[in-house]
Amino acid sequence: MRIWFVALIPAFFYGIYKSFKKHKDIIFLLIWSLSVFVFFSVAKSKLVWYITPIYPALAILVGLFVRDVVHLVLGFAKKVFKKQEVSLAWPFLIYFGITIFGLTYFYYHKKMVYTGDLTGKQARLIKYKDVRFGLEEVLYVDKVEPPLALFYSDGPSKTVDYAELHKTIKTAKANEQVVFMTKTSRFDSLEEEFPNLLVVMQEKEWVLGYLPVKPVEEEVLGVDIGIFN
Repeated sequence: MRIWFVALIPAFFYGIYKSFKKHKDIIFLLIWSLSVFVFFSVAKSKLVWYITPIYPALAILVGLFVRDVVHLVLGFAKKVFKKQEVSLAWPFLIYFGITIFGLTYFYYHKKMVYTGDLTGKQARLIKYKDVRFGLEEVLYVDKVEPPLALFYSDGPSKTVDYAELHKTIKTAKANEQVVFMTKTSRFDSLEEEFPNLLVVMQEKEWVLGYLPVKPVEEEVLGVDIGIFN
């Protein structure tokens, strides 16, 4: 758990309290945060970057909360400690303590700052499709969120499930090439029925494959067999 969420909880309720006091800057931050959160909640695919725009607003909200708390503590310290030297030392001690704590926590938990590369494998395959097959060829993506293909490919793409991908390969014409991306387990299942499928590139459990165009000899042979039958 990221430690700043400890401050976020009271900061959020503090922001609600301030919004009732008609602080326009706080109202703007709350609307910003809630809007991103609502869109993230209704999205079918909970990708990391969907929630990223919420962090600036929440960070500012937490910063305003910490600022007001520090001012409250300093005001209390000035009343308790009458000596000027002591009252002047309090701001330094508070900000120094917060800075040291933040840097120490960041040092020991620096791995938490960076999110995992959850879609890197799919992205590399999608990009390579454009290089290998060009921008005219349609990419059929199975078990992949639609935004990925739209973002990483400059060519056309179509999101399909396994049944639709199977049908597309099965009904492909002799002069038609089918380029697709799916899980390796699903590719193996398709390969059992369509042994002429080829692997172009593989990234762990993901594979970019295609159904090549049938040779002219094979097409002619199929026509001849159909005539004799």
